[in-house]
Amino acid sequence: MDATHPLSTPGVLPEYCLNNRGGVLHKNEVEFIPLQPNKSTQVVSITTTLDSLGNGYVGKYAMQANEHKALNYRTALKSMGNKKYTDSFKNTSTQWTIDSLIIQNENATYEPFKTSFNFLQKMGSEKLDKLYFNPLLSDIVAENPFKAKYRYFPLDLTYPYETIIMTTLKIPTGFMVETAPKPIALTLPNKGGKFTYVIETDNNEVKVKSHLLVAKARYTPTDYYNLRMFFDEVIKKQAEQIVLIKKH
Repeated sequence: MDATHPLSTPGVLPEYCLNNRGGVLHKNEVEFIPLQPNKSTQVVSITTTLDSLGNGYVGKYAMQANEHKALNYRTALKSMGNKKYTDSFKNTSTQWTIDSLIIQNENATYEPFKTSFNFLQKMGSEKLDKLYFNPLLSDIVAENPFKAKYRYFPLDLTYPYETIIMTTLKIPTGFMVETAPKPIALTLPNKGGKFTYVIETDNNEVKVKSHLLVAKARYTPTDYYNLRMFFDEVIKKQAEQIVLIKKH
């Protein structure tokens, strides 16, 4: 651990300390060992109701994170303060109005970091006979982080991670699902990662689960092209919308 970082815990070094290997001081020698961060997991759960007039969503957001993702959230909260930290969630979805923010385990570094709040998200004007919406309201990959077409050196992402988003949306009275995204499962070669998108619909609810796993901290230049294309597909799928129409 990094004893100079107040929020660091054993096995979770700040990113600036992760330089591939570390030195262990013995009595008469120094031994170098690999620094291999554990996978960091972030789980987001959203329960929401869509207004039948198309005005927006009312719902509850809950998130928990561990390992490096928890460390990053705690560090950001300490640096920004509660108000700016709350505003950072608004930036992920610019039309959110947030209240009843609860932060748990802010300083309990051995526990998952948790955030929850109630929200209202406006949709703007909609045709009353047809409603369009993205069931994944937050924490999606909006932009591919891998811009270059080719890469000639290894890619270091610092730590492996996964993001799980689960949304339950109650369908407004008088509406039904016309079209919805199709399920998908993608994998990277050499166990480099995977992405699954599962959706279930019935007369009253839509349930969606998006699971993105980036299984390695480091990728070779040969891996890079597949990783870049993989993220292109993730972005496309996470941006797909559901269409609701009025029942006749």
